[in-house]
Amino acid sequence: MKNIENTYYFFSLDKFEPKSFFTDLFSENKTKVDKTSVNSLNTIINIPLNNQIFQYEHNNISYEWECSINKMNTDKTVYEIKINFFYPDKKEKAAEAFSQLIQCIQKYKKNQFNMVSIKDSLSIYFSQKLFSILAMYEHSLRALILAIFVPIYKVTWPQELNASVGEKIPVKGNTKEKLEKTLEELDLNELETIFFESHLTINSKNYNEKFNITNLDELTQEELIQLIKHNQPLSLWEQQINKYVDIENPKVRMVNIRNLRNRIAHNKTFSHKNYINLKEELNYMSKKINEATEKIITNISKNITLEAMASINDSYSDVLRNLNISIIDSTRELAQSMSELRGSIQTNIPLKELATITRSISATIPESYLNDIKSLAKTLFLSSEEEDDDEITDNEREDDLDN
Repeated sequence: MKNIENTYYFFSLDKFEPKSFFTDLFSENKTKVDKTSVNSLNTIINIPLNNQIFQYEHNNISYEWECSINKMNTDKTVYEIKINFFYPDKKEKAAEAFSQLIQCIQKYKKNQFNMVSIKDSLSIYFSQKLFSILAMYEHSLRALILAIFVPIYKVTWPQELNASVGEKIPVKGNTKEKLEKTLEELDLNELETIFFESHLTINSKNYNEKFNITNLDELTQEELIQLIKHNQPLSLWEQQINKYVDIENPKVRMVNIRNLRNRIAHNKTFSHKNYINLKEELNYMSKKINEATEKIITNISKNITLEAMASINDSYSDVLRNLNISIIDSTRELAQSMSELRGSIQTNIPLKELATITRSISATIPESYLNDIKSLAKTLFLSSEEEDDDEITDNEREDDLDN
C-alpha cells in the first residue's frame, strides 16, 4: 500500500488532547484499529500515544489514514502530528481525498489549537505536477512579446519595447545579454506590467502631429472627439494583442496565476482546489496566448509574402517592358522581310534563288511568324502576273517555298 505523509505541529496556550479531537471528528467512521506508537523523531518528550487508523470516504472511494501523535512538552499544549494517507493506486485521486481531509481538520478545529505544517508532501506533489505547465505558460508570455518586436525591430527590439511600455525595462548586462536575455530576467509581475500598463503615445516631439495642430481650427466636433479617443492611453495588450485573441479579463487571470504560482515558488500550502484552479487557468491562458502568437507570426509572414510579391511584380513589369521591345523589333524585321519578298517578285529573281533568300531571311524571324510568312509568300507568287509556267510547275514552286 502506498502513502502520502504530512506532518504538523498542533499547539495552543491551553491544554488539549489531539486524540479526543480526532476521535470526535471521525466518530461516525469509528476507529478501526488501535496500536501502540513507536518513538517518533524530533520529539522533545518521548511519551508514546496510541496511533489511530481511520476510514475516510471521498467520491465513493474509501481510504485509510493513520494518525501518529507525539507530545512536544509536558503541559500538553504542543504536539507533533503525523498523518499517513494510504492508497492502492491513482495517486491524484488519493491526493484530492487527502486534501479534503486536511481541509476538514482545519475547518473543524476552529479555535481549539493552531496548526502549522512542517512536512507537506501533499503540497509538493501538487506543485510538481504543475511545474511543466507553469514553465510552458511563462515561455508563452515571453514568446508573445518576442513575436511582436523581434521580427520587425531585430537588434533594436529592447529599445522599441521600452518605448512601447513607456518605461525602461530594468535589465543589466552588455548588449548581447540584453538582446538575448531581456525577458528571462523579468518575473511574472514585470511581464504583466509590460502587457497591461497603459501609457500615452504622445510626447513633446509628436504632439503637433498627433493632434493635427495645424488644422485644429478646421476640425468638426466629431473629428475632435475621434482624435482624442484615438490618442487615449493604451496598453501593449490593447494595442497589439486584443485584435488577435479574445480573452475575458486577461489581467485578472494573469494575476490569479501569479498568486498561485508564488505559493508554489515559496513552498506554501497548496490544496487540491489550488491545484485545479491553477491548472485550468494555465491551460486556458497558454492556449490563448499561443494562438495570438501564431496569428501574429502568420500576419508577419503574410506581409513578407506580399512585399516579396510586390518586388516580383516590379521585376515582372521590367521583363514585360523588355519583351514588348523585343516583339516590336521582331515585327520590324518581319516588315523588312516582306518588303524584300515583294521586291524579289518585281525583279523576277528565279524561284530557286528566291527560296534560298527566303530561308536566309527566315533565320532572323521568330519561329512563330514563319508559317504566316510562307502562306503569304505562296499567295503572292501564285497571283503574280509575271511568273513563267513553262519554266516551273506549281508543285515545284510550292516545294521550293516549303524548303
